[in-house]
Amino acid sequence: VITIVNPLNDSNFKISSLEFNVSLDEVVDWCGLQINSDVNVTMTLNASLTAANYTNSSISDGIHSFKVACNDSSNNLGVSYLFFGFIFWAPIYII
Repeated sequence: VITIVNPLNDSNFKISSLEFNVSLDEVVDWCGLQINSDVNVTMTLNASLTAANYTNSSISDGIHSFKVACNDSSNNLGVSYLFFGFIFWAPIYII
């Protein structure tokens, strides 16, 4: 089972980068992240191989979906999907 820790479903953000975190109920060999049907990126697994993360620092404003897929050593594949909103507010400088 893949549990999405961050971002939560229907979340909204006002930051310039976003960390994707998942926890797993078993040891896995690989996890990949796909945002809005773009190319998969490999997530970084923790030391116990039961959690993974990836930081995206260039995500655009708007409503997004993402999919996380993980594979274990028996080649079993698990997949989770979520939707979130992202709003980047650039700082305003008054001179």
